[in-house]
Amino acid sequence: MTINAPLDLIHLDMTEVQIVNPTTGESKPITATEPEVLALVLGMIQASIDDHLRALYEAKRVVGDETIRRMDRSAKWTIKAKGVEVSAPSPNAGATDWNAEKLDEILGVLVEEGVIDRSAKIAAVWPDTVYKTDKRAITALLKIPGVAARCEPARIENPPSDRKVKVTVDRRHL
Repeated sequence: MTINAPLDLIHLDMTEVQIVNPTTGESKPITATEPEVLALVLGMIQASIDDHLRALYEAKRVVGDETIRRMDRSAKWTIKAKGVEVSAPSPNAGATDWNAEKLDEILGVLVEEGVIDRSAKIAAVWPDTVYKTDKRAITALLKIPGVAARCEPARIENPPSDRKVKVTVDRRHL
């Protein structure tokens, strides 16, 4: 007996969760179910989630494409309905970008010539320095005598993240 409907494989409405073995149809408490059966059930649930998400994203793409076509035709890139606001970039959005260094140089000359204020230049272009870390390089540095203690004040302990199972599905075997 083979069961293909993932929601039929788990019964959550009881005081003790029951798992149905998709191969045999046997129902057992979750605590007595073999890990391989739990893995198979998780795989089937994940495959079902993936199918539904794929269908929903495709539906959103189709409806979204038609909505954008109509927005472009009316030159309106925001539509509001009861409880919903849909927006899209205009057709030319993102078509132009700037070489920040070159623009900074040009605007600097315009500031010197008195054509624009310095505040206008800074509003248009500014240096952006972002510090990043490389864990492998830091690990190597910490091996140098005396460096680890000096670097300790910069260490940040992140709170532990929630643990979740990762399910990888090979649909050929379900």
